[in-house]
Amino acid sequence: MPKASNKKKVCQFGGKCYRKNPQHLKEYSHSKSDTEEKEEVDEPPTKKAKTAALDIENGSSATKEFAEKGFRTHEEVADIIRKHYGCEMPKDFYLFWEFCKDMNESDPLAALSAFQLQLVGVYDIFLKHYETIDDDILVHWRYYYDPPEVMTVLRADDKTQLHLGYFRDDAKELPCFVVSNEAATGCTLTPRGENLFSAVSWYLEQRSKRSDDSELHDCLDKLKEFAKKETLSLEQKTANMKTRDKKVNSKLFHGCGMVVPVDENDVGYRDLNMTNAQLKDILKQIVSAKTDSAKQSAMDELEQTMTYVQFANDECDYGMGMELGLDLFCDGSPLLHKSVLRLLPLAYDLLGRNVYETIIRKHLESREKDVDKLSRLAAS
Repeated sequence: MPKASNKKKVCQFGGKCYRKNPQHLKEYSHSKSDTEEKEEVDEPPTKKAKTAALDIENGSSATKEFAEKGFRTHEEVADIIRKHYGCEMPKDFYLFWEFCKDMNESDPLAALSAFQLQLVGVYDIFLKHYETIDDDILVHWRYYYDPPEVMTVLRADDKTQLHLGYFRDDAKELPCFVVSNEAATGCTLTPRGENLFSAVSWYLEQRSKRSDDSELHDCLDKLKEFAKKETLSLEQKTANMKTRDKKVNSKLFHGCGMVVPVDENDVGYRDLNMTNAQLKDILKQIVSAKTDSAKQSAMDELEQTMTYVQFANDECDYGMGMELGLDLFCDGSPLLHKSVLRLLPLAYDLLGRNVYETIIRKHLESREKDVDKLSRLAAS
């Protein structure tokens, strides 16, 4: 196998990478030569490729080559995640890894690639190929609209940027549920059940409605059988999720809401001084203003609300700043990043959610819409 050019970065997925973007091929080397890659781009799509963007054969994966160095144990992965995230992963995180190993022992990360699903994010920690894991893991596979509360673990369609990740209100707690987001469309987060098995079951069910692929149906059956054996719920809306709904302080622009502690004296959260519709209108005016005076006028209205946040913080209603900061983040405009940084790091600090403070700072340093640039870990 020819060695990768020193002038290019090594693509994590090598010959198994399904990215055909010319810029990606220019910047990253793969297990095939550039000439072979170009021929692959020009090659007419096969029938199988039409039904699955990841038309991958076992044995050609760079992750399989990485796996020659072996996999970390559950305990080793748990220790690394505790070190950087300060959190515990739920049981289903490790069980899903075992399920994928059952599907493809030599290359678990690509076990579901035939269905356009790939394990990413903290799942890469299982690979001993990444000998040193640093704080870049906090933004590794963090999509543009992923708030700090989301930890992406599965990459799906790159056109819509559909991906799945755990959502937790506080890093010190276990995830509330798994969400899906299509980052190419916007910030909306949709709960897909309490665990990865329920979320992937939803995903495969949606694909099965558009395909009679026997391999897909077999995989779905195996997934359900595995989940049943491990007594994992496949419900899209569980009792625990309904209980959380009752605790939500504000829905937020992304739709999943936020939960901050409020004591018996109703201290901890207060409403913004405007509705979501009014806030969206102000942000639209800031982003689309054609003159400096129009932009400044809208900024003055936002600044007034930020002053109210300072009053709220003085009176221990920390949730107000978190709500406004997350809504500005969800708007997505870089023009609002400075305001986000005035609000969210302080709110997370006051709430004792310090890892989220670190995440929002790192994310805004290099917030990225290009899927090819979401992998942040350096291969050893």
